[in-house]
Amino acid sequence: MQNSPRMIDFERCIRYSETQPPWLMSLAGGEEFNSRLFSILPLIDGSYDHSAYDIREPAKYRFESKVFSSTIDFGYIPNNFIQNKYVSSYIQTTLIGRIDMVSRNKEAILKYYEDSDSPPTDTHMYGGLVEWSLLDVKHLYHLWRFGREMQNMYVLNEASIKDLYAMDYNCCTHDLKSPNRSIYILFPPSPGGFQGMYVELEETYTNDKALRLYSPAIKPKRFSGDPMDTGAIYWELILKSGTSIKRSLNEAIHNSSENGTMASHVVEQGGDVIEINSEKEFMEKMTAFSHLAVQTLLIINGIDKSRSIIVPPKKEIPKKRIKKFVSRERTQRDYHDLGSNKIYINGKKYEFSGNGNSKGRKITMPFFVKEHDHSYWYKNPMKIQAIHPDDILEIKYDDMGERMVRATKRLKQYQKGEGEPIEKEYHIRSSGWKSR
Repeated sequence: MQNSPRMIDFERCIRYSETQPPWLMSLAGGEEFNSRLFSILPLIDGSYDHSAYDIREPAKYRFESKVFSSTIDFGYIPNNFIQNKYVSSYIQTTLIGRIDMVSRNKEAILKYYEDSDSPPTDTHMYGGLVEWSLLDVKHLYHLWRFGREMQNMYVLNEASIKDLYAMDYNCCTHDLKSPNRSIYILFPPSPGGFQGMYVELEETYTNDKALRLYSPAIKPKRFSGDPMDTGAIYWELILKSGTSIKRSLNEAIHNSSENGTMASHVVEQGGDVIEINSEKEFMEKMTAFSHLAVQTLLIINGIDKSRSIIVPPKKEIPKKRIKKFVSRERTQRDYHDLGSNKIYINGKKYEFSGNGNSKGRKITMPFFVKEHDHSYWYKNPMKIQAIHPDDILEIKYDDMGERMVRATKRLKQYQKGEGEPIEKEYHIRSSGWKSR
């Protein structure tokens, strides 16, 4: 049996929040609420304003305090989310908490830089906290969006990523659609870098599209804190209508060279560092991840999802293990496996070869396919009449009202490949099947 992939960022953050004591915040009217993720996400969902807004207008939030004030630009995150009463309280409370922490340590900070030619100013010390607020709130947004839907997780491996990058997509932005408002693309395991990425595609009445990405960093070894603190890179791009996807995407990346770079200076946690130090390095990540997101969206729109979905086993996880070892747990969310050697697109098998050739692997060794059952759709009334009732799996009607029947058919053994096949005998042993 295939092992499920590791828990994704959404599961880790939610599970960890369930082990923590309440973190109370207050609304403007004095009402208190628990701001832990498992609690605040349903509160946001129940109070969210779904009325129309202009995605081309960046969302801004005005923060005021006695020691520091700033207008925070949240980019192309929906303004409805930033103005939500629970989100506004979250922004205000977390920023005040961080400012208090810096104020308490201000003396020590200035002493540390006393021999420096340019000691930090208040604007520098407090202004850096805005970066963390951007990171927190954009993470909160993508967690909320992703958690509102099911079966919106897609798993890639190195071979499928290589094939996706090699694919040409010469089509218009009108053809770019997503089966879900938000999806999560899980990358293959790697010793450093990023776990995967949240991808949100929003269409508007102007036919422009907002592509929002948030990629959390891999949790460093020996780090047993809140998964929300592992850092990330993120950006939002507006894809203009009426042009090719590739051109629109490249123009959006070029025009957004500074959008999101504040949070690209990712994190030092548990002694491990994942850091992007230059705009060039960040732009390389933005370009690679954005193109991979678009190519994945184009592929999954045509997938027969009933064949690619995998439902992993569900189990209870002890609270102590979640606190310390949640990153070792396997996912319990249903997911689509795009990393196996084949997926089904529009009823046809598409093989990922791992060599950038989307035509798939060439069969070079002859072998026999054993006798087995296979299902087919039938529309011919004479053929449908000849089907035994026990073989019928599904009945439906097309757009013209014509009856369609899916039924099993027994296929006899046949040969694939060229040449003289070598027949093998299979014998059962204590550890399973063995051929000879």
